[in-house]
Amino acid sequence: MSDCSGRMPWPERGVYFLLEPGETRTDSGTGPRVVRVGTHALNKGEHSKLWGRLNQHRGPRQSGRGSHRNSIFRDLVGQALINRDALDYPDWGKRNDRGSGSPEIREQEQPLEKAVSRIIGEMDVLWLAVEDPPGPGNRRALIERNAIALLSNHDREALDPPSDGWLGLACPRGLVIRSSLWNQQHADARHDPAFLSVFERLVEEHTNVPAAPGLARTPERRDARELVGRSLAGRPTFVLKQKGCDARGFETETGFKVLEGSLARARWAPSHIRYSRTYFAERERLIEAGVLVRLSEPSEDETLWFAKDHTFSSATRAGFVCAGNIDDLRAWKNEETGRSLKEERGRKDSR
Repeated sequence: MSDCSGRMPWPERGVYFLLEPGETRTDSGTGPRVVRVGTHALNKGEHSKLWGRLNQHRGPRQSGRGSHRNSIFRDLVGQALINRDALDYPDWGKRNDRGSGSPEIREQEQPLEKAVSRIIGEMDVLWLAVEDPPGPGNRRALIERNAIALLSNHDREALDPPSDGWLGLACPRGLVIRSSLWNQQHADARHDPAFLSVFERLVEEHTNVPAAPGLARTPERRDARELVGRSLAGRPTFVLKQKGCDARGFETETGFKVLEGSLARARWAPSHIRYSRTYFAERERLIEAGVLVRLSEPSEDETLWFAKDHTFSSATRAGFVCAGNIDDLRAWKNEETGRSLKEERGRKDSR
């Protein structure tokens, strides 16, 4: 991270994976292991960008100064150094105590802040662009939550355990030690294997970004090319992207096939349910049949995932089940040309 700067071609929003020198995969493969997963701008109204968040963690490159009060990650690394080296920083980590963030105390903490900056600066970073706007249903939250849960060693036999000299073992936060990650939130959760298809799909969309080492540790993973972007010979793939919905499919002789790995909106407005009881009932049948799978516990950011291909009787029906309020063929866009399904049909009819 020490060589990174804001001039690099960062995506505006994404999920990052940090790799620490000396920490390697020993069970799931070779190469460095992921030691932290993070993201940003999850809530509606937040405007932070990926590089801005990473720069907060690392601190300014030239001065090495930083602020652990703006970064839980820096706070954890600092706590580990204090504990390991018996350092005296009584106000470290105190955010709400009166006077704890005074200019005098911040200046006294700078030697430790610089040590934290050096440690984080030595880490490598991989990122995955996920440009969903902040708010319920964005896939950054889905990827972050499940990736942490997948990589965590908390409460189970360790896979790719940390080295004996890993600094995190000196952190007084138990979840850091037990998970083998510089994470606390979601470190004691269990992942939903279905998220890996969403992850692979995003990697496929941004082929210049490598998949983070260490995520390929469950048999549920399948090649992304089998999950997305498929089409029958000569048949274009159409995409439908709305709030909480990211679906792909193509027309067939019997209707419209939505592809495995597509995301469907989980929550419908009551007015939409009343207006389209038939479509809502079909969606519920698909959930019961295991075609649509919930990717998280019921909440505002709940998402449904197509666990297998499914052919609807029409593109209109497919659109409504996927997005909850779409009954217009103009919403389905040709993945290559950008033309709507309605436009494509018009061009075909005019030939």
